[in-house]
Amino acid sequence: MALLERMGVGAQAIGIGFLIFTISIYAIIGWLSRTAEVDAYYVAGREVPALYNGMATAADWMSGASFVAMAGGVYFGGYPYLGYIVGWTGGYVLVNSLLAPYLRKFGCYTVPDFIGTRYGGNTARLCAVIVLVVASFTYVTAQIDATGTIAAQTLGIPFELGVWLGLTGIFICSMLGGMRGVTWTQVAQYIVLIIAYLVPIIWMSNRQDFGIIPHFSYGEALQRITELEAEYGLHPPAEAIPGVSVLTTPANAPEGKGWAMVSLAICMMAGTASLPHILMRYFTTPSVRSARRSVGWSLTFIFLLYFSAPALATLTKLQLLDPNLATSIIGKPFEEVANLEWIKHWSSVGMLAVADQNGDGILQLNEFFMRPDIVVLATPEIAGLPYVISGLVAAGGLAAAMSTADGLLLAIANALSHDLYYKIIDPKGGYRAAAGRRARHPDLHRGGRCPRGVGEIDGHSGCSGMGVQLRLFRPVLPAGARRMVETCQHGRCNRRHDRRFLGRIPVSLPGLYRRDGTLVGVSTISASVSSACRSA
Repeated sequence: MALLERMGVGAQAIGIGFLIFTISIYAIIGWLSRTAEVDAYYVAGREVPALYNGMATAADWMSGASFVAMAGGVYFGGYPYLGYIVGWTGGYVLVNSLLAPYLRKFGCYTVPDFIGTRYGGNTARLCAVIVLVVASFTYVTAQIDATGTIAAQTLGIPFELGVWLGLTGIFICSMLGGMRGVTWTQVAQYIVLIIAYLVPIIWMSNRQDFGIIPHFSYGEALQRITELEAEYGLHPPAEAIPGVSVLTTPANAPEGKGWAMVSLAICMMAGTASLPHILMRYFTTPSVRSARRSVGWSLTFIFLLYFSAPALATLTKLQLLDPNLATSIIGKPFEEVANLEWIKHWSSVGMLAVADQNGDGILQLNEFFMRPDIVVLATPEIAGLPYVISGLVAAGGLAAAMSTADGLLLAIANALSHDLYYKIIDPKGGYRAAAGRRARHPDLHRGGRCPRGVGEIDGHSGCSGMGVQLRLFRPVLPAGARRMVETCQHGRCNRRHDRRFLGRIPVSLPGLYRRDGTLVGVSTISASVSSACRSA
């Protein structure tokens, strides 16, 4: 894209290229991850490594609001806004210590499934489904709105069409592959969004001589901003403009009582630890230990963006206020500022405004109006960076909105299908469907689920996906019995486990007997099991 910009390709074409390229990557991953297996659809087969699950969780959590509006909140809210960042990050400490390991140990599919089983009865399960759907639907509305806004501004299309394009991409990424497709799509989306967030920070910091990693060195910039705010004055505007804000809060001056910030952080921690689309990600790890490690990785990846948001807000504000920088606009002639390309672009969509309200022909600090949620998107233009960076940031914002929308819609779909329909409305539907199918072998059940009591050995009950009726055989070695029970994956055919089982038949099952005492040959069992698995 940078080469295309050097060759003279227009800004809109570059933005379109970025969005089409990234959405195509997500769609391809979603298509390749499509599945009809129950475990893969609900919990990605419970085999997602902790590192990648942590990356996917970070993308799931960092919504369009986190990506787009967090730096804007720090820009306008100053130090007190850090209570939100501390609370959102600290919520994962609660998840790690109180929730994730125990949810994974329970081995359920959804959060309502855990609540319904833990507290018993369908009342608790139904209440959990209602809370999940209402909260997730409210949350996903904002993500779809952000998706439509970014797509509309970048592609130059109506907002409604941008929403439909975003929904189409979300459908391809999440609905075909379920949790497996969403997991690997979100890994790609995290990579895009974190690169898009860090590149402008590093670029501005290097220009302003704060080093390549400004997170520990931009204290001088904050001191300079404090001096400039005192010089310009943080006064309210003479006349407010709807939809946009003026900077009135000092960047480095705490306001209110200390307990107000502490209580805000506690509320944010509790809210973060209760989000169902986040909690269900920890059902996908191979073990309880992996779930704990996954939370640690989640916190690491989220911290990387949250630790960068104050730096981005500080460097962007310095670009606007410091008269020693070529990008500053405060204190400049009003006509000169009003004719800047980025001012005209964002003013045309109602997200920024300048107004010479005192009539002195100079732009004052309280005459510059801006929406907080465009600080990140407008930073490349404010800092005079190449437009390819603006396209990258737009792609990152779209990735953040789509990743959260993927997780929320999947949480809603899983709760409605698994908990509301299968567990409450028609809990015996799967058993009736299985009972209507005839076995192709007298000692084998085709696919589906086994009737109650079939396959009970040593106090265990189970039916492997290949459908062996364990109770028909006697006597069976304990090792073979355990292996058969382990192949039971919620009554579905698990070919990976079945193949391993077939390879161990000569060792685990040296002799299998019917009720009448006749010996069943190992080769006959192997052929019958293979046939049943293929037909299931």
